[in-house]
Amino acid sequence: MLTGEPVGHIVVFGVRGVARRVVRQLSTTGRQIVVVDPYATQEERDELERWDVEYLAGSGQSIDILRGARVCDALAVVCATNDDLINIEVALLVREISAEVRVVVQMGNASVARALEPIVKPGGVYDVAELATASFVEAVLGRTTHVLSLGGQEFLVSSFVSARKGTFRSVWGDMTPVAVVPADGGATVSCPSRDASVAPGDLVTLLGTQQEFTA
Repeated sequence: MLTGEPVGHIVVFGVRGVARRVVRQLSTTGRQIVVVDPYATQEERDELERWDVEYLAGSGQSIDILRGARVCDALAVVCATNDDLINIEVALLVREISAEVRVVVQMGNASVARALEPIVKPGGVYDVAELATASFVEAVLGRTTHVLSLGGQEFLVSSFVSARKGTFRSVWGDMTPVAVVPADGGATVSCPSRDASVAPGDLVTLLGTQQEFTA
């Protein structure tokens, strides 16, 4: 079972191969990451601990494990084991439990991927190559990004759900706040100051360079 009361966490099924790369990538987003796998070695567990990622021993094919991972409260569920059939089964079980949680699935078979796509929405089905791209992280986080050219310099305008509490300045430095939609249902604030407060769950939109977003 998970410790504390996680809400908006990301659950990843699988711990090696592609799943490991996915976990490493997601661990830099500031979200709580929970890895579920029945056979993680001590070395793999130690690595997850260094990345501040929680480990839950078990299989996603078990309803009890899915409930223990709190998939209903998760921001997203990533099915990235090395077995396409297990990924399909886990995705379908998760969708049975929750119609809202974002489900992202690794799938090597293109025909099966197309058939699975409508079932997992909101979310998506990706092959191994796509799992290494920024679009995959956007699919998991529900993030949208647009490119804007200003004075010959390329900037990104990105909207995403904040995982941290603080001010725009303390969390995102010199990036320019464009808007914030409070999670508590408050009114949208356009062009807030960098000293304006943000809370976990707020939908924020920022303007910055690629370097600033990846720092």
